[in-house]
This record gives sequence, structure tokens and C-alpha cells, in this order.
Amino acid sequence: MKVFALCMAAVFLIGNTVYAAEKTEIKEKTAIPVHQTVVWDGTETKMPGYNIDGYAYFRLRDVAKMVSAYAADEKSYFDLDYQKETNTISIVTGKGKYMDPAREKVFDVGTEEKKAFLADTTVVVDRLNGLTDKGIGEGYVIDGYNFYKLGRIVGALGMQLNWCKEEN
Repeated sequence: MKVFALCMAAVFLIGNTVYAAEKTEIKEKTAIPVHQTVVWDGTETKMPGYNIDGYAYFRLRDVAKMVSAYAADEKSYFDLDYQKETNTISIVTGKGKYMDPAREKVFDVGTEEKKAFLADTTVVVDRLNGLTDKGIGEGYVIDGYNFYKLGRIVGALGMQLNWCKEEN
């Protein structure tokens, strides 16, 4: 009887250990560097980002810089605020042009493929009317930076994005 009880306890502990390992497994993807041509209200520019599973991902701060530089409608401008305590990035609308704290540094993705890990950061959109939206979808962390799909970012901000298949 003691042997049976010990065997059952061992099976229970091994089963829970395997389940815990599966639950905390980090999903890794391959991120391929891209310099995507993006046209902002008629102005063409190249944005550094990554292709993950066929989708282009960009840093929020790069999108904020591009919107501030090229968007014709000032209502499109937004700022970013990170709350370390809650690991939350707030996209704050209605604050004027984005002022990048690292404006002296030029960000580039390089040419090497990188490992991308699913981000655990929450991103919220704070609107002037006080509503908070959670809706930019999953992001990935690459070299310590968070990347999100361009379409989801601009969509959450009420902007439109059109894909030109002929010009990629």
C-alpha cells in the first residue's frame, strides 16, 4: 500500500511539473529585418521594423515620430507613457507632436534575423474623452524593444491604413 501511495504521489508531482513547464514555455519566433516603405499623407519614408510570420511590426515610438512628422491632421498626433509598476504603455492622444526622449539616437534593425518573444506589456489608448481602449493586439520583444503591427496601431488611433499590393 505504501508503494502504491508513493507511486501515485510521484505521478502527481511529475504531471504537475510537466504542466507548469508547458504553461510557462516562452514562444520564440524569427524576426526578419525590414525597411518598409510607408506613405504618410502623401510623404514616402522608410521605417525600420521586422517581418514576423508575414506581418510587419514596428516600434510604437517610431510610429509616433512618423505621425508627428508627416500626418496632415494634428488630431492624429500621440504621445507615449510607460508605467513601470504595471508594465503598461499608454498611447495618449491630443498632446501634440511626439517628442522622442532618445531623439539623438537613430534606431536601425540591421540585417541579421533576430529572436522575437511574445511581449507581456499591456498597451492602452487613452482618448481625450476619457475612454480607454485595449486593442493593438499582440506584440513582440526584440532586443529589449516592443514591436506591434502597424495596422493595429493606427486602427486603434482611428486612422486608416491601406496596403498597396502592387508596390509591396
